[in-house]
Amino acid sequence: MSGAGWTLLVLLIASSLLATIALSRAGIRYFWTLQDRPVPHLRAIECAPIAALLLIAGGLAVGAEPVLRYTQAATTSLLAPAEYIGAVMAATPVPNPVRTPVRLAPGSGS
Repeated sequence: MSGAGWTLLVLLIASSLLATIALSRAGIRYFWTLQDRPVPHLRAIECAPIAALLLIAGGLAVGAEPVLRYTQAATTSLLAPAEYIGAVMAATPVPNPVRTPVRLAPGSGS
């Protein structure tokens, strides 16, 4: 995966986490508090996940070609796995590392 792909993945996970936190807080306030109290002010950090998702959606709409190429390549490799199978079968197996027992010095106590 390229650097842009990892960046997108991290941004999606982070914004989803922040959106989940914001929506959980809103749900807790709505279901578990009295309805007579004043409405709390929305902080900017609580709007950030939604704004980030909207920006990402806009970015995908404007720059869809790289994403489309990536998904097309993934689809092609899934439908014709011969190249992947050939690469796996041609790879040289790496032996498992040998585990050596740890010997404690005499009188160490542990």
